[in-house]
Amino acid sequence: MTDQDQELPGMLALAEGVKAGEWPHTMDAQVWARKWLEITADKPEVATDEGAMIGWFANAIMAGYDSAMLRSNARLSGAGTASA
Repeated sequence: MTDQDQELPGMLALAEGVKAGEWPHTMDAQVWARKWLEITADKPEVATDEGAMIGWFANAIMAGYDSAMLRSNARLSGAGTASA
């Protein structure tokens, strides 16, 4: 089995999550804010931890990137377009 074969199920799961807009694959800032409030209510120290905030914002940015790449790839491959 190649490395690509081993990675495929994870990439398919990522693509499906992005397509469905499920947490954490959503670009909805309100969803990210609500999740942040849930976490900080349970662990208030996280709100002042620079590393936690870097990870949080990096993941939010990557959710947008993943969504944009999925849409771009679909357009380039013609997926989701009606055939004549």
